[in-house]
Amino acid sequence: MFSFLKKDEPVSSSPLAIGDYIVLQSVLDDEIKASEKTRAELENTFAALTSEIEQTKKKIADVESSTKNLQNRRKSVDDAIAGKKPIFLTDSEFAAIRQRKDSQKFCRAFYSLNGAPKVEISDDIIIGRSRECGIVIPDLLVSRKHAIISRREDGFWLEDLGSTNGTVLDGKKLSKFESVKLGESCIIGIGTSRILFEVPSDSPDSSDASV
Repeated sequence: MFSFLKKDEPVSSSPLAIGDYIVLQSVLDDEIKASEKTRAELENTFAALTSEIEQTKKKIADVESSTKNLQNRRKSVDDAIAGKKPIFLTDSEFAAIRQRKDSQKFCRAFYSLNGAPKVEISDDIIIGRSRECGIVIPDLLVSRKHAIISRREDGFWLEDLGSTNGTVLDGKKLSKFESVKLGESCIIGIGTSRILFEVPSDSPDSSDASV
């Protein structure tokens, strides 16, 4: 039904003059052209949307692939930290590490093992039984590479490295590979040892540190 006719509108059976038929022809031609134009515009819109949908699907697939690669790389880094298999870093990873460390130099923290004098944490530090660790605990209850204290943009974090007997933070046992932000004063329990972690009150990070 044409736009100028209403649905179910009664049609007059009265005969028209030839001139009226010619005028109606012109009206119908205009309606046909308008309808064809609308159809063409809708087809173009549909084609554009279809193309955009396909492009979006491809972007989603690319992001999923990238995410999977990053997750696999993260697992490789976890394995390297745990001493399972070393990895080689790319130039971009070296650059990212340098940039992250440079942005974190302002933040200071200290640890004390079993009441010993405090030692400043100048870099990420692994805790474990291995002599390769930054904090060495010669205790059979401690895994070779047990946990790590790492410095991130928002402060210091403690992460269990899949230890056999677990890591305890302020009386709460962490799950394997669990990562928790450290407060400005915490007690880390590893084996029979206790590590006091502190962020000085004059450190920019101490104002918003929380467990």
